[in-house]
Amino acid sequence: MLKREIVINFMPLAGTFNLRKGEILNTLTAHLFALATPFFAALSQIIIKWQISLSADKLESANSKILFLIQFFLKPWVIIAFLFTFLAGTTWVLAMSKLPLSQAYPYIGLSFVFVPLAGVFLFSEIMSQQKLLGTVIVIIGIGLVILEK
Repeated sequence: MLKREIVINFMPLAGTFNLRKGEILNTLTAHLFALATPFFAALSQIIIKWQISLSADKLESANSKILFLIQFFLKPWVIIAFLFTFLAGTTWVLAMSKLPLSQAYPYIGLSFVFVPLAGVFLFSEIMSQQKLLGTVIVIIGIGLVILEK
């Protein structure tokens, strides 16, 4: 019995690549995993920043920094942050299983977008024009690299 393959041609910005039936979802899923990686990593960093800001005065006055760190690492929110870091690693492995490194890695740059925005909205940090311009340049660069193929 002859097996038929359905091939779909896409023509994005530059070049052509083929996706067989079933690969469309896999590729889209891989891009979503690559996008989730910096999101989970940023979420972890945001939680750590939040928790350390609640404990900063205790760190300065703690006689034993090691004891402080042990207590800090055992806080429920810090454990959740570590789980998000693990989840970021997991989504990265899943993305790597389907995408070339050169196409997936630019997603990591989104951390440079997520974290500063969180700093502004959650921690009342200042977004200078220079930081804003840098963030926009990062977004444009990521878009250009991801859409290259």
